[in-house]
Amino acid sequence: MKALLKSTKEIIDVHWNDGWIKDTEPKAWLNRNEFDILGYTDEEVQERIERAVKTDRQEQLRKALESPGVITVTSENIDWEHRKYEIAKSAMVGILASPVIPGVDPNPSVECVARHSMLIANALIEELKKNVI
Repeated sequence: MKALLKSTKEIIDVHWNDGWIKDTEPKAWLNRNEFDILGYTDEEVQERIERAVKTDRQEQLRKALESPGVITVTSENIDWEHRKYEIAKSAMVGILASPVIPGVDPNPSVECVARHSMLIANALIEELKKNVI
């Protein structure tokens, strides 16, 4: 878009990119009160900004979707033993915090809680490994 700098009366090119940018040298960010857009009403300028922002966001999303390899999880990147420890720890908290159920021992032994926590962790790790490259 063409704009008229208020301070120097110079006609410059500007565009919107999360703020106004002067395209002519020296390139710089501009405050909206430093220039007047030539040939457009304020509504038309706002419409062009909204269209540019929408188009930019759509372009960013398209690029992200076309790059499926950006986030790749491989088995080498994962510390399975640490992951198993974290899962077992969470499972243990869940087991100890579960409500009393008729027919189930309300005071299981430490060994029983540990064994069940590890069974849960091992089962979840096996499922997770199936979905990792």
